[in-house]
Amino acid sequence: MSEHLPLLPCPFCGGTATMEQTEDNRWSVGCDAADEPACMGYQSFTTFARQRDAREAWNRRANAYADLAAAVEHANVRFQCVADEAKERGDNAGWAMASVDADRMAAALAKVQP
Repeated sequence: MSEHLPLLPCPFCGGTATMEQTEDNRWSVGCDAADEPACMGYQSFTTFARQRDAREAWNRRANAYADLAAAVEHANVRFQCVADEAKERGDNAGWAMASVDADRMAAALAKVQP
């Protein structure tokens, strides 16, 4: 059952996620963010009537990051291949553009990778 599954780490900083019950007896999950006060996952504004629903929503969010990171990494590898192919053809403009794109993808991934 999903209520027995652990909360996945924060998709933004890799920190520990915690579940809290609100004053109106609803449930919210967010990043504990003790070491990352600016973490985007720090406070979840979405609340759920059931603990199970809050846990499932958080874990889908954390899994979505992993899927996004894999897609960004794949795109980065592809940009690097395009840059290498352009360089082999002597297409310096194509090489420069693809190299910049590959560098940007790598930098973007590094910024959000836990």
